[in-house]
Amino acid sequence: MIEINIIKDLNAKWLKFCEKRKWSYLFKFLPKNRLYRRLIKKPIFQIGKLRNTDKLLRILNFLRCAAHRDLAIESLKRIIYSNEDKV
Repeated sequence: MIEINIIKDLNAKWLKFCEKRKWSYLFKFLPKNRLYRRLIKKPIFQIGKLRNTDKLLRILNFLRCAAHRDLAIESLKRIIYSNEDKV
């Protein structure tokens, strides 16, 4: 019973941590200027073109799927290190 409570507590802390950091991680995938970052955090702008749900779903799919994630990592490595012998 104690282990279940520990797991629930850890999960609650993890979700709180994720909530605090959700915007900073999102902006790493969708780099925009400071004005855009401020606007997208406002509830009035979170509908429509500023928050493109289809784009976010594609990112989520890449992160969830091991094959997509591996392909994205390998592709990025090849772009970054294209002039070097090692890839």
